[in-house]
Amino acid sequence: MRIRVYVGGRLFNIHLVVVPFYDRHLAVNICKMICKLLDQLCSSWRHKLLSVSTDGENTMTGWKGGFVTLMDKESANEVLRVWCPMHQMDLVIQDATVMISDDAFTKTTHSFTVHLRQQANLQLVMGSKCLKDTNCWAHFQGQLQWLLTHRIQLLEWIEQRQHASLSTVKY
Repeated sequence: MRIRVYVGGRLFNIHLVVVPFYDRHLAVNICKMICKLLDQLCSSWRHKLLSVSTDGENTMTGWKGGFVTLMDKESANEVLRVWCPMHQMDLVIQDATVMISDDAFTKTTHSFTVHLRQQANLQLVMGSKCLKDTNCWAHFQGQLQWLLTHRIQLLEWIEQRQHASLSTVKY
């Protein structure tokens, strides 16, 4: 749990506590646990809570019974809902990429980058290694940038491999 506190004209970003959670990860269970924790740390927290930030997952943001909605009900103030910027960007990039290419572009890029990461000789010649593939769509931009930066070397490498495979074909 991370909190932001504004004191004496300064904003403090504090990683407050890590709490083991053994119940099902339902919004109501998470809310009960967080409320109990905050009650112990500061009994007047309900009057001080201004915003809640989440990753955008349904358990967190559901309008009826999501964690943020439940925390809003616990608070004496109306809570400002804030999503993590990285997760917001990730969702936008994912939607845009799928909409543009019907997923063919991302599957091809994924396969190609996985293949390139296995090419030790190519990496030695280039002095660089393709970025590792992850499930983060914002990271996808880094892979594409690497491919663009090294496109000439990659095109030459592909052409050499095609010539090599053609020269081994017997007629």
